[in-house]
Amino acid sequence: MRNFMKWDIIKTFSGRNRHCFTCQDVIRAYPDEKSIYLSRLLSDMVKQGMLYKVSRVIYHIVPIHADPKSYVPDRHQMAKYLMHQKEYYIGY
Repeated sequence: MRNFMKWDIIKTFSGRNRHCFTCQDVIRAYPDEKSIYLSRLLSDMVKQGMLYKVSRVIYHIVPIHADPKSYVPDRHQMAKYLMHQKEYYIGY
């Protein structure tokens, strides 16, 4: 059941074209599951290389073709998730 949930989480968010999400997003998407179970599941997914932990609360889906040990998401695309819906710009 656990592996099914892991792939279902990936399918749910990538199907919405959201490559980043928070633990709260997962809890809202799966209201029938206990929050502690979901947070442990996300932690397992990070250890298995399915997710990349961007910050304490933000997770990024690692593409299947990428090497999880060396994969780092594009920093410019991460900005909108790190800014939590605030206006921002990226300078060089």
